[in-house]
Amino acid sequence: MVVKTSKPHQDLRFDVPAVGLGTIEAMVSVKGSVLAVEAGRTLIFDKTRTISEADLNKISIVSIKDARNNPEPCRRSRQRRETFEP
Repeated sequence: MVVKTSKPHQDLRFDVPAVGLGTIEAMVSVKGSVLAVEAGRTLIFDKTRTISEADLNKISIVSIKDARNNPEPCRRSRQRRETFEP
């Protein structure tokens, strides 16, 4: 599992967590199977290709809301692989 989140007190104006094809390629090389990103705080570059590559390699992508700032669980998105309900 790979988890991509912002650090506490990270200034998101200048330093935003991001994932993309390179992330998926790195996960394939280490046989990773789940990519968890912080909902609303992580950029996904080339989203369509990134998701397609993840699907091709059987990598699940989920997003998780930060429980420290928002204790409510995520609701399922209309698009698959967008949110995870704990």
